[in-house]
Amino acid sequence: MITKKKNLNLLQKSSLLGAAFLVAFGMNGCSSDDSASAPTFTPFERIATLDVVAVDGVVDYAATYTKVQEVATAIHTYIETEDDVAVSGFPANWIIGGSDEDPNTIADAILAIPSPDKIDPALPASPSNTYKVQVMDICNSYYAKKALGFSNIVDGVDTSKVANGFIHAPTLPCEVTVYNDADNIYVDMLNPDAIFSLFFSDVVFGAQMDDADFATEIKKLPGLVKTELKTIVYAALDDNAYTYTALSEKLGPAYSQNQILNTVDSSPYDSPYLHFSYMKSDSAPFNNAEVTAVAQQIIDTMGSDGTHLGDLDALLSTGSSWRSARTTPLGLPGVGGFKNFVIEACSPKYAKMALGTGRHHAPALPCEISVTAIESTPGSTVYDTLVISFLEPGFMFNVLFSDAFGSMTEAELLEYSALPPTVLQDLQTIVNYSLGVDLTVAYTLTSSSRLTYDMMP
Repeated sequence: MITKKKNLNLLQKSSLLGAAFLVAFGMNGCSSDDSASAPTFTPFERIATLDVVAVDGVVDYAATYTKVQEVATAIHTYIETEDDVAVSGFPANWIIGGSDEDPNTIADAILAIPSPDKIDPALPASPSNTYKVQVMDICNSYYAKKALGFSNIVDGVDTSKVANGFIHAPTLPCEVTVYNDADNIYVDMLNPDAIFSLFFSDVVFGAQMDDADFATEIKKLPGLVKTELKTIVYAALDDNAYTYTALSEKLGPAYSQNQILNTVDSSPYDSPYLHFSYMKSDSAPFNNAEVTAVAQQIIDTMGSDGTHLGDLDALLSTGSSWRSARTTPLGLPGVGGFKNFVIEACSPKYAKMALGTGRHHAPALPCEISVTAIESTPGSTVYDTLVISFLEPGFMFNVLFSDAFGSMTEAELLEYSALPPTVLQDLQTIVNYSLGVDLTVAYTLTSSSRLTYDMMP
């Protein structure tokens, strides 16, 4: 069921978010499960390590950083050029988000997320000596369509589509990262098992799981995604004659299945997402061109280098320098002929703060916003509601970064508790500002209302 709430003043929410951040996890990380023997999963998984470049036992940091970029490029190139259906028997080919199989786009498709660390610890800090984690957005249309409610979970059963699938769009695509320290080069990924449980709790614990066939088939998907991702990463490394160690190492905070609802319930908005709806003043339906234009306008408002339209800078937090990671949105599958457009927003300032907790958290970045159109009356086929969704920073930091909290001082925890509401305020400011630009003369939008979906059925 969809309910609408008027948009909240997020500046007034800041203190509540900070309090929730500390109360929910505090100095102790995740709450313990009732069963100490319950199997656990983590949001991140290390799937391979490679050797650093060393001369006479001394690490060559510059050469190792170059190797990191080469490894990421090798994975990207393999995914974009290999026919996974023919070679590996997958149901569909994997692709890199932001790439169109043109080798010249590799530099743009692989995101470089800045950390507070230096490439060479012995050299002074400088822009050229700032360590950047290589992040790839990897997507497969077959699994994306199932996750987002576009295609059936049970083949041939049209009623088996994920309900309200579009709300999960900000969690896609899958992220794989490459980076190094003094000991190894690491290839990490978001763990599909964790993503499915933490970000699809409405499905995992929902009424659709009462259908035995639906439950059986959907439970298979995270494992299949993980297996295929690891398969293509290892194939890429093999094809490029890299020596590596294949791993399945858990990274980040550990959760059991029984903790999921408590985890969602303890988050600032009882959900990993925040959704806001807009309608035309005359209630007319949206078309593809209009939805695409909204997504593109948000990107154009942010720009790609921290330079913003108009007086936006004065409205954002000091030094945030927000920018879009891509010049166009990622188009994920949607219903009714509409795509779920995903916008990736990044602030170098806040990325460095986030990765100060450990670079293994990089697959959780950048911040994602999705744009699509839905029916205000389910089943009406009249797509008259524009929905802009945020991957809620309070949930992300509380749940995906909590393994770092135990090593923080109280002062550091308080500093980090201010980060999620600030990020959320900035992102909403950017979106609201972009919608205020003369997007089109064909229609005007109503003020936003918050859409709430029960993530804890």
